[in-house]
Amino acid sequence: MGVSTALEASGRFSGPIKVAIEPSQKFWPAEDYHQDFYQKNPEHYQRYAKASGRQDFIEKHRL
Repeated sequence: MGVSTALEASGRFSGPIKVAIEPSQKFWPAEDYHQDFYQKNPEHYQRYAKASGRQDFIEKHRL
């Protein structure tokens, strides 16, 4: 059973997974000014997290 199939069968998400889940590849760290952005720019990050729907998604699907 593939990862997408297993996740869909788990019932964790309300709809089908519409993007391919592929093995990870080499990771390239971001530049220093991107590191810990949420700590360096907390007000901006909180506005982004709320406006984008990211925070609601995380709370809904928290492990």
